[in-house]
Amino acid sequence: MNEKIICYLLGRLCAGIAAALALPFFLALHYQEGNYLDFIFAIAVTALVGFSFNWYAGKTNTKDISVREWISVVVFGWILGAGLSSLPYVFNGVLNPVDAYFESMSGLTTTGITAITNITEIPKSLMFWRSLTGWFGGIASIVVFVAVLPMFPGTAVYLFNSEASGYAKVGVLPRMRDSATTLLTIYFVLTLVLAIVLIFLGLSTFEAVNYACSTISTTGFAIHDSNMAYWEDSIILYITAFFMILAGGNFALYFQCLRKGFKVLWQDMEFKGYLYGIAVIAVLIAANVFYMQGGELTHDLTNSYFQTISFASTTGYTISDYNSWPTFAKMLLGLILFTGGCSGSAASGLKIGRVIVLVKILFLELKRVLHPKMLISVIYNKRALAVSSIVNMTRFFFVYVLVVVLFSFPLAAAGLSPDEALFGSASCLSNNGPAFGMLGAVNAYAGLPMITKMLMCVGMLLGRLEIFIVLAMLRKEFWRSTKRW
Repeated sequence: MNEKIICYLLGRLCAGIAAALALPFFLALHYQEGNYLDFIFAIAVTALVGFSFNWYAGKTNTKDISVREWISVVVFGWILGAGLSSLPYVFNGVLNPVDAYFESMSGLTTTGITAITNITEIPKSLMFWRSLTGWFGGIASIVVFVAVLPMFPGTAVYLFNSEASGYAKVGVLPRMRDSATTLLTIYFVLTLVLAIVLIFLGLSTFEAVNYACSTISTTGFAIHDSNMAYWEDSIILYITAFFMILAGGNFALYFQCLRKGFKVLWQDMEFKGYLYGIAVIAVLIAANVFYMQGGELTHDLTNSYFQTISFASTTGYTISDYNSWPTFAKMLLGLILFTGGCSGSAASGLKIGRVIVLVKILFLELKRVLHPKMLISVIYNKRALAVSSIVNMTRFFFVYVLVVVLFSFPLAAAGLSPDEALFGSASCLSNNGPAFGMLGAVNAYAGLPMITKMLMCVGMLLGRLEIFIVLAMLRKEFWRSTKRW
C-alpha cells in the first residue's frame, strides 16, 4: 500500500475543509457574532494538519492508485473529517470534544442526531456549519459509491457497490472526474432550487439555505427546537416532503433522466418500489392512527405522509409526536428504519433495491422447493443478476442485521428499553436519526453516556460506508499484502 498517496489525498481533504470553514467565518462577521476568531483557529489547525500530510506525501503520482488506497482514504477521510469539523464546536465552547465529534460525525454521515440541547441558542454561523457538514457528507457519499468505487472492476468492492447497490451500473460517465462533477451539479441544483422556493414561501435566506442543505443531504438538521412542527399546516411541509423524496432517489438515475427523459424513473424497479412503499405505508399509518385515536383524517394523512417520507429517505425530520401513535403505526415506521432509500442517493439503510431482490430470492427459493431441478434466475430491471451479486446482497443483509443487534447492547447498557435500544441502533446504522421512546425527541441523544456516543459514532460510520468497506480494513491482508486490489 502506498501511504504517501493516502496522505496526499487526505491533505487535499484538509484543504477542502479549511476552505469550507471560511463560509461560517464570513457569516460570523456578517452577523457580528464575535466568534470569528474561533473559526480562524479552526482553519489554522485544519491547514496545519493538511500541510503535514502534504509535506510527508511530497511529489506523489496519484494515477497509480489502487482500490486499497481509495478505501483507506474514504474511511480515514470520514474519521479525520469528523475530527476537524468538530473544532468550531469546541472552540466556540458549545460542546465538549466528545460531543463535538459526535455532532460532526452525525453531520458528515447525514444521520442528523444531535448532542446540542438548545439549538436556537447557538450562533447562526455555527448553526450553518452544522448544516453544511451534512451537505458535504451527502455529496461525498454519493460520489464515493456512484463515481469512485465502481471504477475498480473485478474487486469485491466493485461487485458490492456497483451491482449490489446499483444493480445495473447506471454509471453516469466513463471518467471519475466527469461523473463526480455531474453528480455534484445535480446535487447543487436541487439544493439551490429548494432554497429559492423556500425563500419565495417566506423563509429568510438563512433559514432557507439551512433547510435546503439538510433536506437534499438527508441529514435532517433542523434549526428550530420543535423541528419541522415549527412549520405545521404550511405548504412548506409539502415542498420539503417532495424534495425529501428526490433526495432519497438515485442521483445517477436523475442524470439518465436528462438524457433519456423522465420515463427512466418509472422504468426503474427500485424507484417505483420506493414510491409505492411510501404511499402504501403512509396510508396504513394514517388509517391506523385515525381508527385508533380519532381526529381529523386530512391532518393524520398529512402527518403520516411527511413522517413516512422523512423515515424512508433517512432524513429524520419530525413533524409530530409519533411516539403517541398506535403500536402498528410505529412498527411500520420501524420497518422503514431498516429499508432506507434508493441506491446512489445520500440515504442509507439496506436500500430499496436490495429489499426487492431479497424478496424475489425468497419467492424463487419457495418455488425451488416444489421444482428442485428448475433453473431459476433473479431478474431485476429486465436483466438477470449475477450469482456474485446475489451472494453479496444476502451476505450484506445478514451482516447488517447482526451489526444492528450488536450495537443495540451499548444503548441498552445506557438505560434504554430493549425496543428503544434496537430501533436506536437501527436508526444509527441507517443514518436516519430519530427512533422511538426516549430517542424520539430532537435532542434525545444528548443525555447518553460519552462512551455510548463514541460507539454510536462507529455505528454511524459503518452505516454510511455500508459496513464492508470498514470491515475490509480489519483484515491483515489489507495491510500486509503486496498484491494490488
